[in-house]
Amino acid sequence: MNPASASGGSGPRPRWKTYRDVVATLNARWQRGRYLREALLGEPFEPVRVSLGGPKAADLSQHFSEVIDWADAVHSAAAPHGRVETRTMKTRSIGENEIPVAVWFDSIDQLIAALGVRRELQQAEQLVAATGAALGDEAARWVAQHPHPALGSQPWWPGIIAVTQWIAATDVSGLDLRHVDVGGAGAQYGIDTKFITAHGAIIGSLLDVVLPPERVNPIESEFVARYGFRRPPRYVRFRLLDGAEELPDGISELTLRTDELAAMPLSVEQVFIVENQATYLAFPPVPRSIVIFGGGFGATQLGDIAWLAERRVLYWGDLDLAGFAILDAVRQRVGNVESMLMDRATLSSHLAHVVNDAKAKPAMLTHLTAEESATYRDLVEDRYGASLRLEQERIRFSHVRAALSELRRGDID
Repeated sequence: MNPASASGGSGPRPRWKTYRDVVATLNARWQRGRYLREALLGEPFEPVRVSLGGPKAADLSQHFSEVIDWADAVHSAAAPHGRVETRTMKTRSIGENEIPVAVWFDSIDQLIAALGVRRELQQAEQLVAATGAALGDEAARWVAQHPHPALGSQPWWPGIIAVTQWIAATDVSGLDLRHVDVGGAGAQYGIDTKFITAHGAIIGSLLDVVLPPERVNPIESEFVARYGFRRPPRYVRFRLLDGAEELPDGISELTLRTDELAAMPLSVEQVFIVENQATYLAFPPVPRSIVIFGGGFGATQLGDIAWLAERRVLYWGDLDLAGFAILDAVRQRVGNVESMLMDRATLSSHLAHVVNDAKAKPAMLTHLTAEESATYRDLVEDRYGASLRLEQERIRFSHVRAALSELRRGDID
């Protein structure tokens, strides 16, 4: 620089990026995994440029001494690891001066040295090598492509590998997750069901590349279902609204495994599905009928009960966006399901009982009838008020009894 012709400073000194800012920018990129991933995969290194956004021409005139100090500091700090790019800046009063505008890192070694992450790279390399030795090249490549998640699980990595190996070597189709039995070196890492659920995302990612395609169900996201373990049993809770020949006298309510209920067709003609427990418990007697406590979207499991296709099935949910979404989902699995008390007449006659449901979001529902779609559209378009929700327990019980009487008259007719 040419300090001999420097003019006096005036005004506050602008803040220019320092070498510390350059390192912070690099570190943010490093944490996103790009540079570490490229190093582990052995990909060609592209020199990295980080702009400084340094002084302008006016700063040379007003803050010349500060510019000198800033430029010297950048050169000094960058010298061990990087290369400073400069450009010639010329002013009438000071002449030509070389001003730093960016810092370059021409090799991965320079970048790693600047960030001080040599140990992190070595740890990642060790994880890649250990994974490759235990699980093969594809698993090693996955670790190289996702280094930071792997590094975050480094203390438990031997156990993660041990579980992945055990599942890969075992026919799990008749096993629960609790049956995973990893001994030996992995035992010291506390291998149990909680370990697997805690590290399920990493273990699952490794299984995706280790297992043959036929052992991975790509449409499932739940660990147990995706990798072929026996699913936990699902249950159906129901009340008898009239007697059933298959059950002893005095039994009014049961909870059965879904598969067991599917194997035991009940001698009923109508099956009601409701969402609210109070409504479920208070549901009035109906000849040759049962009422099922649906449990929201859990009601879709009823599609596994084949004999429902031979019964009249009526779903009654809340009169809101979620209620229609559940109806739509249940109808996808139980094709003959009808809706009950989910219509404009019920909604319009109970507007004094609605509540606000601002969190509800509309969806594309493709299994509603024309009348149901019209009511759903009323809710989406706020025809009766903003974000309305009519919960089924808020519907007058006389209205419920009238609806059931209408159903019975329809049966007689």
